[in-house]
Amino acid sequence: MALTNDNRKLTPKSGSNMRSLVLAVVALGWWQCATISIAPPAYAATQQAAPSATPASAGAPAAQAAATAPPLLPGQVGANYDEAIRYATAAMQRKMYQMAADNFRAAIKHKPDAPDAHLGLAIALQELNLTEDALAEYFETLRLNPTYPDARQSLGLLLMKKDSWDEAAGQFLQVLKYEPNDLSTRGNLGICYEEKGQYDTAIEQFKYIVSTAPDNVAGHYNLATAYEMKSDWDAALGEYKQVIRLMPQTSEPYLRLGLCLLNKRDYKSAEAFLRTSVKWDTSNYRAYIGLGRLYEVQKKDKDATEMYKKAIALNPKAPECKLLVHNMMKHRAEQLGLPNIPGLQ
Repeated sequence: MALTNDNRKLTPKSGSNMRSLVLAVVALGWWQCATISIAPPAYAATQQAAPSATPASAGAPAAQAAATAPPLLPGQVGANYDEAIRYATAAMQRKMYQMAADNFRAAIKHKPDAPDAHLGLAIALQELNLTEDALAEYFETLRLNPTYPDARQSLGLLLMKKDSWDEAAGQFLQVLKYEPNDLSTRGNLGICYEEKGQYDTAIEQFKYIVSTAPDNVAGHYNLATAYEMKSDWDAALGEYKQVIRLMPQTSEPYLRLGLCLLNKRDYKSAEAFLRTSVKWDTSNYRAYIGLGRLYEVQKKDKDATEMYKKAIALNPKAPECKLLVHNMMKHRAEQLGLPNIPGLQ
């Protein structure tokens, strides 16, 4: 729930530790289960997973480099710095990351102190999932050019993937010294603060974004989830409504809004929004879990069971669904007088 600065949409981040939101409604329903963690609210991505091409300043602008590079052949390496950069840029654009890394290394041999080449190599290594090598190249880039915002931004994003929130925040704070109005950096900094449990500080960053760009979907969404983490349901409702205003046919904000209303015990309104979430994405298993919880707290056991079963059918491997299966099996075992079945404790 990661994207480039301007391609903002509500998408779960893949392969990351997102926030885990536990519903505040503690309902001892028909199987007396503990509170269910609905899969965490997806960060509206203000960050990029990794830049997909070298910086435009690396040897020649990226578009020009791609236009002038000859057709790429496996193993092809440039004979000099400029040629290696052109090959590397073209390879990155074609997602030929190993070839890109080889050419960035060739460029570095010709110009060891070129920060652009080191940054390009860091990005290629990151795409190859060589995280530690990528980190080394990011730090070398910053040794050569300590005020390089692109390098600090990219390093911060990689540190976020490693759950190194303090270190990532430090990189974003450095970027803001030179680019104080960069909304993407502020959004990423806010996410770091939120992951650290510093919700008020995170809210300050997200508020800055929406005050500067009122139609910034990511800003409103992240601000809403920060309020949600503080159990400030009314404030969260207001921000989710802004997301719906900007993206009325997206499932996720209806789900989150419905859960806020559930926590406020406004069951009728909660059901309407959760149903709308399902309408816009029938595969959103978390919306079915929300509906199940809604019916459970209202003692509508049959409806709750139906919703939970739909969620499990959609994504049986999801942690929330595994917990549902566990509780359903445990309840069934207790009905049969077999409370000590292995694996149900």
